[in-house]
Amino acid sequence: LSSLPFYTEQIVAHYLRQITDGIRFLHEYGIVHKNLKPENILLSSVQPEAIIKITDAGLDSFILEDMDMELVCCNTIYCPPELLLSRKFDKTFDLWSLGIILYIMLSGSDPFHPKIDEDLFRAILLGEIPYTGEAWDQVSLNGKDAVKRWLVVDPKQRALTSDMLQHPWVSGSHATTEHLVISQNRLTEFNARRVAMVSV
Repeated sequence: LSSLPFYTEQIVAHYLRQITDGIRFLHEYGIVHKNLKPENILLSSVQPEAIIKITDAGLDSFILEDMDMELVCCNTIYCPPELLLSRKFDKTFDLWSLGIILYIMLSGSDPFHPKIDEDLFRAILLGEIPYTGEAWDQVSLNGKDAVKRWLVVDPKQRALTSDMLQHPWVSGSHATTEHLVISQNRLTEFNARRVAMVSV
């Protein structure tokens, strides 16, 4: 996304709809992806109308809803608060991850950077999500609302994928066409940090 010639809320909403619909399909069959992150979301091409493909390291990463897991392998910043407190989780796990991904798509950075260790865990548990700064100044109220519908500490209060597909911003009707230049630049930096971490 960082290489697109023009980066707008409309484009982000277009891709977000595809991701959300894919997760909705999994949830209808009682499957929790539980490892949603940018690395597992691919574009079929570099064109703005590219099709999203949701992938994972292996089929063993997909689990059935309500399973009690000894260990869940996922990047901490995409893990919901309840996972840090208990091994029990359901499809609302993916809803939090979707919120983090949308946050990154709109602002170009994850909400917890540069926190680590105890500070990171505390921020996740308390739902300390900032919506301030230059990048967020460019984002519409409807765009912010879409993120906030998912990044709720109480999993029961997170919007379901079927509901979010009807959200005016996610549907595209209330997504703006302004070029999110700051967010796109920061997204390039975010991707560079990810690559650097993998190469270490």
